[in-house]
Amino acid sequence: MYYVENSLDILDSHGEWYLDKEKGILYYYPMPEENITNVEVIAPVISQLIKVQGNPESGKFVEYLTFNGLTFSHTEWWLATGSSGFSQASSGVPGAIYAEGMQNCRFEKCTVSHIGTYGIEFSHSNSNNVITNCELSDLGAGGIKIGEGFCRENQSVYHTHDNEISNCHIYNGGIIFHSAIGVWIGQSYNNTISHNYIHDFYYTGISIGWTWGYGKSLASNNKVKYNHVHHIGIKSGEDTPILDDMAGIYTLGIQPGTVISNNLFHDIAALRYGAFGIYFDEGSSNVVAEKNIVYNTTHGGFHQHYGKENIIYF
Repeated sequence: MYYVENSLDILDSHGEWYLDKEKGILYYYPMPEENITNVEVIAPVISQLIKVQGNPESGKFVEYLTFNGLTFSHTEWWLATGSSGFSQASSGVPGAIYAEGMQNCRFEKCTVSHIGTYGIEFSHSNSNNVITNCELSDLGAGGIKIGEGFCRENQSVYHTHDNEISNCHIYNGGIIFHSAIGVWIGQSYNNTISHNYIHDFYYTGISIGWTWGYGKSLASNNKVKYNHVHHIGIKSGEDTPILDDMAGIYTLGIQPGTVISNNLFHDIAALRYGAFGIYFDEGSSNVVAEKNIVYNTTHGGFHQHYGKENIIYF
């Protein structure tokens, strides 16, 4: 049993708190407008709320589930046992809602908030699923992860593909894991990311690919269209960015058929270098970017590191 007490001996600023585990007492210095007797305290215990798990090796998938109008909130954050969780994009950080071996399922009009990790993760063996009209905010890491960070080239049963993220509002992320991303697509193909509103992340809005250079890649035929992405690198109302090498949309590796079109990217800033609207990083190839609007970035509208056979129309 935890008791809320106000102790000016321990805390000196409004909103601060301290948990004395030995005594089982939570000390809290309330905000000026708060009444300490009416304060609600929520202490998350688990980092994962839902795990959907099929058995793709035997051809058994979880199918035709719909999650409609539900709220998922208040999870614990997650600490990596190694370093993978804290690398670029915080791609090793799991999702509070996690799926593998799932087909033809929908998340619609759901709220995911006050989460210590990524919000939703479709890992391996997920296809023809939809996330639509959902709101994801106050995120310890990023919003949505689709796919994996490594290439299962000859293991098609494990491929994640043909998923849709549409009309979602994804914002205020990277609170614990600053390098996390609004929507991350790794080694996955035929996905559609459209009409989403993504803002206020410290690193990147949308990222696709995840093979550095010209190596084997499963990222292809992804469509990114009619999204509005802003305040990346620096959050609304903040003075200074904290990271470098980011973009409104960031790509890696060979991606034939991928199209980035009719998006709006603006207010993107880096601490020292590399804040772009559209950023084709190492090996980005066979990508079309067309009819996008980019403005107010600290380092440029478009940047190509090295790659080939890309087509850019503004």
